[in-house]
Amino acid sequence: MIYAGRNKQKIALALFFLYFFLALGYGLVTGRLYNNQFLPSDALFYKISGYNLSRGLGYTFDGITPHGIYQIGYPLFLGGLFTVFGSNLVPVLITQYILGAINIVLFFLILDSTLRSDLVKYIALFLYLTHHVIFYLTSMILSETLGIFFFLSFILLSVKYFSSPKTKWILLASISCGCLILVRNKFQLLPLFLLAVSFLVGRRKFFQKAFLLFLVSFIIISPVLIRNKIVFGRYRLSFHGGEFFYRGIKCSPAEDNHSKSGIKQNIATIDERYFKLFLDNLQEHPVIMFKNYINNFTKLNFPFRVLDSRKNYSFLRRSLIAKNIIVFLIIVTCLLKGGKVIVFLKKRDLIFMGLLFLYDNAVTSFGITDDLRLGLFSHILMYLIFALIIDSVYIPKLRK
Repeated sequence: MIYAGRNKQKIALALFFLYFFLALGYGLVTGRLYNNQFLPSDALFYKISGYNLSRGLGYTFDGITPHGIYQIGYPLFLGGLFTVFGSNLVPVLITQYILGAINIVLFFLILDSTLRSDLVKYIALFLYLTHHVIFYLTSMILSETLGIFFFLSFILLSVKYFSSPKTKWILLASISCGCLILVRNKFQLLPLFLLAVSFLVGRRKFFQKAFLLFLVSFIIISPVLIRNKIVFGRYRLSFHGGEFFYRGIKCSPAEDNHSKSGIKQNIATIDERYFKLFLDNLQEHPVIMFKNYINNFTKLNFPFRVLDSRKNYSFLRRSLIAKNIIVFLIIVTCLLKGGKVIVFLKKRDLIFMGLLFLYDNAVTSFGITDDLRLGLFSHILMYLIFALIIDSVYIPKLRK
């Protein structure tokens, strides 16, 4: 059964209001909506830097010293809301509840644009809705909800282009990708990665569209690059990557002398020292670094050990691990099944999401992965790939 336009709108609206009122109810019951006196360090930074932006003090933490460690996208989002509603966090969280509800609708629209089976769509929606970390972060002053919005928008618009190759779709997808990079630093090489893949494939049309994606994304992020060049002397989006990579797969848990001696130095210099330490470790201990990388990949997709104040395995986390393992095993089984590779290669949307999954895992597995937040994008892609493969392999057999 293929949804009629009216049925699709009803389902989208039902999903929107279901998610919004669940998030609102969670915020009211737990007090997260109105009690934000004690914010975690990242959330506190985002709040203060966003407030300073709304007061015209620039991207600063203390109102004076320029900042560049975190991405500027989410503080800009907060700054806009603070300008309109003041420094109260309730409107911010209400807006994030709305964004979270829009995200589930975007996820549904991606499924509706790529799948034929209603059953598979419902299974994939269930996987997304029961991801407790995505739901939990909607009530936090953190950048994940906004990042997921741009991420799903980018995927949906790209899928639209595959089914109807019009320039407007790739242009809108490029804008979404540029905004995503401003919010989540790890996607800054994604346009270049897709450009390289299109060049290797040798399809001129795809290369032209990938170049447009690269160009538009670069135009969007270029003001930040110029600002950081003027302030810190480097064309960089942020100065957190070096430490992220170094602490993610370093060989020794001991603190390094470079970071201690560079505390009062320019943050660009500190970040470069971390990058140098990372490269030194990679050169001197390649086998250990590779093992750490594989370990990070496992923790990213199957979070057996994550940062948690309770230090125990909750039911929700155990269920997330079990769910991701089952989904991953089904994907691998289908990929290894003889004669099915050709079927998958004919589906451009599946190849596209597979490339996104490979990119996200390749980049994130280099960094610190003892945090459930870092695996969200990978998990979303895993659910989409799972749905596409099941829809391509097993549903046609059932119909026969």
